[in-house]
Order: sequence, then C-alpha cells, then structure tokens
Amino acid sequence: MPGPSFCEEFMTNTAVRKAIVTGASTGIGAVYARKLAKRGYDLVTGARNAARLEANASRIREETGRALEVIVADLSKPTEVLKLAQRIAEDATVALLVNNAGVSSQGGVLQNTLADAERLIAVNITAPTLLSIAAAKAFAERGGGAVVNISSVTAFVPEMFDGAYSGPKNYLTSHLGPFL
Repeated sequence: MPGPSFCEEFMTNTAVRKAIVTGASTGIGAVYARKLAKRGYDLVTGARNAARLEANASRIREETGRALEVIVADLSKPTEVLKLAQRIAEDATVALLVNNAGVSSQGGVLQNTLADAERLIAVNITAPTLLSIAAAKAFAERGGGAVVNISSVTAFVPEMFDGAYSGPKNYLTSHLGPFL
C-alpha cells in the first residue's frame, strides 16, 4: 500500500511548524486558522480589524492550546505587506502561507473611485503575489513549505460576475499558483 501523499503528510506532520493566515479575523480565514491549529500548527494570523482578529485568536487559543500571534495588517498598505513578508523570510518555523485576505467593490466602475480600485488591486493581487514570492523563496531555502491561495468559483467565469473581484481571483488561480 502506498504511503501518504505529500499533502496528507504536510498537513499532518506539523512538528514545530507555523502557518501564516491572512484575512483571519472572519469567514474562510478564521476557519482555516482554527482548522490548522486543530491539526497542530502554531499560527500567525493577520487582518486589519484588530478586535475581530484578537477575538478569533482567543477562541483558537482556548480551543486548541496552540501558540498564536496576531499581526494587525492592512494589506492595501505596502509597508504592512512587507511586515508579513519579512516574517515569512525570517521565521524558519513558518512552513505554510494561506493567502486569504480579499476585498470586493460595491457597484461598478461608475460607483467606485480610483482609490477603491487601487485598494482592491493591492489586497487581491499585489499582496498575495509579494507574500507568495517571499514564501516560495523562504520555503525553497528551508527544503519545504506550501502556499494556499484562496480563490473563488467566480475565477472560472469572470465575465458572469463582478470582473473587478473575479479577475484577481482568476489571477490567483490561473497565473500565480502554477508559478509557485
């Protein structure tokens, strides 16, 4: 009988390994953080809402007893993306990056400003790209690691939905993922 797959081995053999999860204050990111902690990962969680992030972190610590560090970071700001990228590069125990943070716009082009578009691009494209590059380089040096880019079913039919949201999700799925 063949042994466990790489994914099965990676997700269950968590000896002194840490995961970084962006957008971990609510939704999919919060669930990912909780599930990873239950599998034995220590965590670094990031999001821009400090109160919700800390509340989720407290629940996870209480449920699992795992070490969990909170980093308040708005991924639309380059200096805050670099703070997480530096953490990935410098902390040898980081073995998993979950790029979950994302934003969408309300309405179409006429209802949004240039600042809204810049924020969407920064959070949904630039941040996961820079964090994935930092992780890929660090994990290659360490001999292993993984990046999970959370996307959306809208990535597969961007013309059917809000292109400003589904387009970046398509980028994560079709362009960023295969190069890692």
